[in-house]
Amino acid sequence: MKRIFKYLMMTVIAAGTMFYSCETTELEDLASPNALSADLADADLLLNSIQVSYLGAMQDMQYNGAALGRISYMSGRDYYNNFGSGTVSGAWGSLYSGMLPDIAAIESQNGEDNLLAFHLGISKAMAAHVMMGLVDSVGDIPFSQANNPAEYPNPSVDDDADVYAAAVAMLDEAESYLNAAGGGDDLFYGGDASKWMKFVNTLRMRAMLTTGDYAGALAQGGVIDTADADMQFNYGTQELQPDTRHPWYQSDYTTSGANIYQSNWLMNTMLGDIGMSGTVHLLRILELETKKTELFKEQ
Repeated sequence: MKRIFKYLMMTVIAAGTMFYSCETTELEDLASPNALSADLADADLLLNSIQVSYLGAMQDMQYNGAALGRISYMSGRDYYNNFGSGTVSGAWGSLYSGMLPDIAAIESQNGEDNLLAFHLGISKAMAAHVMMGLVDSVGDIPFSQANNPAEYPNPSVDDDADVYAAAVAMLDEAESYLNAAGGGDDLFYGGDASKWMKFVNTLRMRAMLTTGDYAGALAQGGVIDTADADMQFNYGTQELQPDTRHPWYQSDYTTSGANIYQSNWLMNTMLGDIGMSGTVHLLRILELETKKTELFKEQ
């Protein structure tokens, strides 16, 4: 009996020592030990990440806008059931979890020599665009307290007008950086700073239209007004590791069939590629529909 008691006591002491010596978890540490610190991150890779995040945000908001405008099919029967709390989650995450932290990381590396001026110029222009898009979609959003979890773990929203003003101020910063940089490398304009300046001015004009400054919008010059200055992302043709094709192409051109499908007949008709102009075909369709309506009324 004494031997059993002795073993039990030794077990209890050993267990207590083990628990006492365990390393405690630092609950206040908000930085991941596995994450790359901002000062070690490659600025070019950060810029690539910002551009891809911007692209995802634009796709998210474009898809929602197309459904609202009936340019594309809206799956729900009404707005309430179709657009829920997660409608802009993609764009929201792209801005707050992707673009803004990456921009802050580039700013920390820029230094007095302003060597990353091009990176910051185009990044701030894209971030301003996403900010305005989110305000247009949901109204008030966080900005002044955003991306500061140590001080504001649950950031409050700012008035939509204030966020728009902050976005315009960010465009001013973008212009200053682009003027200092002269050029660089990117996925949209191939490093052409003059085309990025047109993008900045176009966003300014857009902000003026949204906020009711119509005179300012009319007076704004240096905007995108030709096809060669259009902001386009050129997808690749690689299928694996990574798949660089357009995401809709990835999802539709598969053995399982299409999801987002465009009628080839309608596209050919509108382009005039099936024997007569698209305008003539559309007029013919309207004429036939009118005759059907008249016959129905007669019956």
